[in-house]
Amino acid sequence: MPAVGQGVILFLKEVQEIDSRLLSSYNIEVGALHHPVVVLHSAETADDAVVCLLTTLNGANVEDRFHPSLYGWYLAIYPKPAPSQDYRQLRLVGDVRLRKQGYVSTRQSHRVHKSMLKPYDRSKPSHYYRLTASSLEYVAIQLQIVALQKSHTNQRQARDLTPLLTQQRQLRLFQEPNAPDAVLERSFVIDLARTAVWTSGIAFAATWWAAKKSFAGFWWLGKKIYANLPRTEDHP
Repeated sequence: MPAVGQGVILFLKEVQEIDSRLLSSYNIEVGALHHPVVVLHSAETADDAVVCLLTTLNGANVEDRFHPSLYGWYLAIYPKPAPSQDYRQLRLVGDVRLRKQGYVSTRQSHRVHKSMLKPYDRSKPSHYYRLTASSLEYVAIQLQIVALQKSHTNQRQARDLTPLLTQQRQLRLFQEPNAPDAVLERSFVIDLARTAVWTSGIAFAATWWAAKKSFAGFWWLGKKIYANLPRTEDHP
């Protein structure tokens, strides 16, 4: 079994290489097998890992296949160019290049058993192909945004969060050459968290106000109905 660490690019085994009991236990489509993946999370003591698929889109560019609203579903890995200036280009440690140019798919993540993974290239150490820390964090953030986009109830939140990606890219353009990525990434995550809290607060306030107005309306209606009820005189 290869070393399964965060950001490491590995390969999902073919269906015939995987224990059938694992295939029934893990909810992953057969079509996703025999594809390269990037590890998002894997605890040393755990038997499983969370991964995202890599795809070449059959050699096509994402801008030639999809509407701009879906560009964030496929993140370009260097040297594959990003589809627009609003999206970052992912990089591997040491500017290592994959055997084929492609993308990290953020359409969804998958939980797999570690034994379902094998090295991306058996001639190299298993950790040789690995996303930089800032690229891996960008994938994690984009996964959250795509999840909001796919949820009909959170379309507005997704639109509110997406400009932060552009803001992050602009900040990186003015970043000093020797400044550590981690400082900038933490700042961006803080901004993202603040925006999420802000939008959630507005949603809660709007819900509370609507509930208050509804309660006031029902109270007024109840008083009107009660006032118009026929009265019976008391008899001695």
